[in-house]
Formats: sequence, C-alpha cells, structure tokens
Amino acid sequence: MRSEGEIRFPDDWHHSPHPDCKLEDAKALLVSWIRQVRGGVLTGAYEIERNLGGFVEFYLLGPRAADKTIRSIFEKHILGSLTFERRINLAIQVASKLLPKTEVRQLRGRLSEIKSLRNAMAHNPCWFEPHPDHEAKVVRLQAKIMKGKQEIVLDSEWIEAMNRDMIALIAETARLVHLTLDPARAEVDADAPQFLATPA
Repeated sequence: MRSEGEIRFPDDWHHSPHPDCKLEDAKALLVSWIRQVRGGVLTGAYEIERNLGGFVEFYLLGPRAADKTIRSIFEKHILGSLTFERRINLAIQVASKLLPKTEVRQLRGRLSEIKSLRNAMAHNPCWFEPHPDHEAKVVRLQAKIMKGKQEIVLDSEWIEAMNRDMIALIAETARLVHLTLDPARAEVDADAPQFLATPA
C-alpha cells in the first residue's frame, strides 16, 4: 500500500543521491506542488459539476426556473443528492435531446475521464520515483499517481495537457447551460450566471 509522498526505490536499487540532489528537500517541494495540482483538478471538476447541474436544472424546470423557491428545492433535494457520476449520467441524457449523437458520445467520454481524474486526485496517494543520471547518481524525483489501473506521470507536459482539457470542458459545459436559457428567462433569472464557469 503506497503512502502519500513516499519515495519508492526499486528492489534492486544500488544508486546513491547526487551531491547536489537533497532528496528530502526535493520531496518537500514536490509535495507542495502536488497539493496545488490536486487543488486545481478538484476546482476544475467542481466548476464542471456546477455547470452540469445548471444545465439539467434549467432544462427540466423550464420557465419555472425563474421561481427561486422552486429552484432552491430542486437544488437541495435533487441536485444536491447526486454524485458526480450520476450528475454526468443525467446531463448526458438531457444532452442527447439537444446535441448530435457523435457530440454526446464524445462529451460522455471526456466527462468520464475528468471524473476518473477527479477521483484519483481526491483519494489516491502520490508517490515519487528516483531517477539517476549516467553516473548512477539520483538527480531528480518523478511524481506519479494511479488513475484507475493507469499509472500517471505528473510532469509539466501532463499538467499543460490536463489544463487545456479542463478549460475546454468547463467552456463546453457552460455552453450547455446557454442552450437551455431562452432570452426571456435569461432576463428574469438574475442568478443564472452562477453556473457559468469561464476559464481565466
């Protein structure tokens, strides 16, 4: 069982740290960085979840969404009880009424990927693997985490790709909310923008 921040050395490891590589200092920096990565993923997933909730709410309630009492009841007793997975499933059912099948299928896959990543960042420990140079001296640590059965390397390239995907999906789910808002309801419903998450 892995523990958070563990440095995992292979069983046949015979390398030693490079004089300029202080493993505990490097580990402390990476642990701090991983916290920021976790926070970014969870925040992005939360914005997507909120957008999905707004999409479902405005579609199902229709003009009644202008009644704040009705919306409050809906949010508390229906949306509030849904897990991220169930909210995705419900949103996909609604999306199938409005979008082409190909787009719905792609959206389901992207949402499923974000859900898996969110769960990994929320629950799975991150560990570090040492990497030696050509002289068999450890020069850096590489952060990893399990997402389902997949081992993810947390490096700058992965972070940049994840950020692009997250921003795009936030924008896409915000667009779904707009699909359910006709001009009349948009005027009377001053609270509608709370669901719209636009990337910075």
